[in-house]
Amino acid sequence: MSYTPTRFDAMYEEFVADLHKIFLTYQQNVRVTFHDQTEVCVGQFALQKTEA
Repeated sequence: MSYTPTRFDAMYEEFVADLHKIFLTYQQNVRVTFHDQTEVCVGQFALQKTEA
């Protein structure tokens, strides 16, 4: 789960300023590339029998 403050949050202006600093540090040709790895598990859920 991730969280981003809304513009009504008390820390919003500081958040945006820090985000801008990060962007200026890592941008190349006005873009920032995120290298990420995703793991996907594929299968079928088994139905569990419940006792009456």
